[in-house]
Amino acid sequence: EAFCHQEGGHLTSIQNTDQYNFIRDLIVRGAGFNQKSWVGGTNLDTGGQWEWTDGTPFTFDNWGPGEPNNQGGNE
Repeated sequence: EAFCHQEGGHLTSIQNTDQYNFIRDLIVRGAGFNQKSWVGGTNLDTGGQWEWTDGTPFTFDNWGPGEPNNQGGNE
């Protein structure tokens, strides 16, 4: 989030399937495939409870199998 803010942006929050599909389609069109990307979900300051960095409730998730798994201590 801090890096995005320095660049004039923010990490996104995803509230529903329509938003997820829209963002995924933007990534696929831009990269040519479903590139890995960062979103604004975090559990660093909440004792494991997920929240969005913009303060909106974390009511939607679409984790892949076995995710989140904190790969490399960065998730």
